[in-house]
Amino acid sequence: MALGKPPDTTTFGDYANKFAETVLKMGEKDRRVDVAFDRYRDKSIKTGTRRIHKQRHRPVRREIVNDSVPLPADWSSFMALEENKADLARILSNHLIEHSPEDELVVVISGGFVEATTVKSSDPDLDVSSLMADHEEADTRLILDQWTQ
Repeated sequence: MALGKPPDTTTFGDYANKFAETVLKMGEKDRRVDVAFDRYRDKSIKTGTRRIHKQRHRPVRREIVNDSVPLPADWSSFMALEENKADLARILSNHLIEHSPEDELVVVISGGFVEATTVKSSDPDLDVSSLMADHEEADTRLILDQWTQ
């Protein structure tokens, strides 16, 4: 899913709550949901495309130090900077792991942490080591995930 700015959210904490609510609903039927984030590398075949996107918006760096940081007014300019996307993925990943309901649903997250290969599960007994990977695109992570299940 693309990460747009949801209505009725004013802080990154509100955003994380709305994101977690949406993701957890997706997993209700299957009792497991896997979340994979894209990674943004400086040396990538996609760097040229990203540079073109940046020209359309004036990127603004916004550090997300805690949940009370206000969301930027210009979401497109915020999302035009890879560092902002990485911070957002990290905040959402940590929030989702911390707020997953125990014994009801297993949440597995990859690509959203500081270390590219980190995979975390809300179930501490679930071995996710086979899902460790360093993929730039989330869709290739999903193929790996389906192949290993």
